[in-house]
Amino acid sequence: MWCWIKSSFVDLDGWQNGVVLVCLGWVFKGRLISKKARLQGKEVADPYLIAKAKVLNICVVTEEKLKDNAAKIPNVCQNFDVCCMNLEQFMQKERWSF
Repeated sequence: MWCWIKSSFVDLDGWQNGVVLVCLGWVFKGRLISKKARLQGKEVADPYLIAKAKVLNICVVTEEKLKDNAAKIPNVCQNFDVCCMNLEQFMQKERWSF
């Protein structure tokens, strides 16, 4: 398997693949993508992104918001103990100014 990080494709090792499979478990249980998206056979990148962030101990940047009993990226990140922030938080952390 591979994952896109910083404009490049990198190979996932066995342990990383295991993390992806656990994240994909959320997908197949309907927790990460909607039933409509699953039925349409849409590709899902979120589990790979979250798994790679977990393995590399880096943050996921998303504009989705944490929501009770939801399958949003922040919820999944929280479940897998992965750092997650929004774009504004990312820009503050990186000390971007305009």
